[in-house]
Amino acid sequence: MLHPLDIGTTLGEGWQTFMRNAGALILGAILMVVGIIFTLGLGSGAMAIGYNRMCLRAARGESVAPGDVFQGFSHFVPGLLLMIIAGVAVSVGTMLCVVPGLVIGFGIYWAAWIMADGETDVMECLRRSWAFNMANIGPALLFLIVNTIINSIGGCVAVGTLITTPVAMAMAAHAYIRAFGGATVAERPAF
Repeated sequence: MLHPLDIGTTLGEGWQTFMRNAGALILGAILMVVGIIFTLGLGSGAMAIGYNRMCLRAARGESVAPGDVFQGFSHFVPGLLLMIIAGVAVSVGTMLCVVPGLVIGFGIYWAAWIMADGETDVMECLRRSWAFNMANIGPALLFLIVNTIINSIGGCVAVGTLITTPVAMAMAAHAYIRAFGGATVAERPAF
C-alpha cells in the first residue's frame, strides 16, 4: 500500500486537478498575491487559507471559481493568528542557527491546510500538523522537498509560477486529503 504522501500519486492527481481547473487555479493564485499585497500582508493568512480551501475543493472534484480564494476571510482572525505564530516561531528558530527554523517550518507545514479544511483552533492546527509530520518524517520531508522544488521551478521562466504554483498546491491538496482523511476525486467511484 502506498504512503499517503507518495510523490507519483500526489503529483499525478495534482496535475489532473490542475488540468481540470487551470483557469480558476491560476486566477485564484493571482488574486491571492494581489490580496496579500492589497492588505499589506494582514490578509495573508486569510488568502492562503482561501486558496488552500479552493485547492481542496478542486481535489475533491467540486467546482471552483477564482473568487473562492476570498472565502478564507471567514477565518480572518484565526488565519492571522496562525500566520503570526508560525512566522514568529520559524523566525526565532531561524535565528537560532537556521536548522531549528527549518524543523519548525517542516513540522507546521499542514497547519494552514488543516484550518482551510474547517478547524479554527490555531493550536489544534499546529498540533495536528506537527504530530503528523513527526510521525512520518521520511515521507513528509521527501514530499515537502519535491513539492518545494516543483513550486520553485516556475521561477526559472517569466510566467512559470503561474503553472507550477497551482500544480504544487493541487499536489499538496491531494496529499493532505490522503494523509488527514477524505476521498479525492480520483478515488470516487463513477456512477
